[in-house]
Parts: sequence; C-alpha cells; structure tokens
Amino acid sequence: MLKVKYPRITNEWTSLKKKNPSLAQVVWDLQVFVKDSFKKDVIITHLFRTQKQQELFYGKGTKRKSPHQYWGAVDIRDSIYTSDEIAYLKEFLKAYDNYNNYRLMKASMSRTVLRHNIGHGMHFHIQFYNKKGQIPPRQIFFTEGTTIVA
Repeated sequence: MLKVKYPRITNEWTSLKKKNPSLAQVVWDLQVFVKDSFKKDVIITHLFRTQKQQELFYGKGTKRKSPHQYWGAVDIRDSIYTSDEIAYLKEFLKAYDNYNNYRLMKASMSRTVLRHNIGHGMHFHIQFYNKKGQIPPRQIFFTEGTTIVA
C-alpha cells in the first residue's frame, strides 16, 4: 500500500499524477512490487519542495536545485526494509534508468534511485522524467535478480 508521512503529501500525490505521470507510475509500480514481494508498504516522506524548503535543507540563499522543485522526485522511507529488500528495491528502480531523461547520479550509478541522508535520516530519493511524457513500461521483477520488461 502507498502511504504518506504527512497529510499534505496526499494532495501533492494527486498533483504529481497530473504534472509527472511517468514518475507517479514508477512509484505506483514500486509499491506493487514491495507489497507483492515483501508484504510491506511504501511510505512517501517528501514530494514537492519550494525554494524556501530547499534553503532549509541546504542553507539560505542556496543556488542548488532539486527535482523535487519541478515535480521530478519522490522520497520514500527506507528504515522499514531489510538490507536484502533495500538491494532489491534499488535493482527494481534502476530498471527504469533507460527511460529516464535525468542525468546519472554518480553516487548510485543510477538515473532513477539514490539512497542517501541529507540530515534527516537515510531514505530513497526516486527521480524520473521522460521528455516525451511517456509512461515507462511496467517492470516485472523476480527477486532472483532477473528483470523482464513487459
């Protein structure tokens, strides 16, 4: 099940489905995978970010931009998953890299997923943008490590 940390994220999720349906589909596919594979939820902890919120994270006057400011990223809680489940989540999300127009995040060697801590605890940063507005094909994923694009 897809859950949210704060009530405002429910409205942001509704907006995301209109503003970046490709990212919404990636997150929805992830929650289906997590539910079917681990019997756990996906909890969105952060979605849209204003410049003021960006400055709270990175300092007043920061020029640093985030995909969150453009409806391009979603953060999800990672503390509810085991280390094996975290590895499977990353592998599942990396399968979307070939459809993603964001640049490679060198820290994770992925265009789609980064697990990091910016001072508020470890979490998954999931970003996705497709210039043509295409919704990526659903990923069928087997925990043995084989990914088949349906």
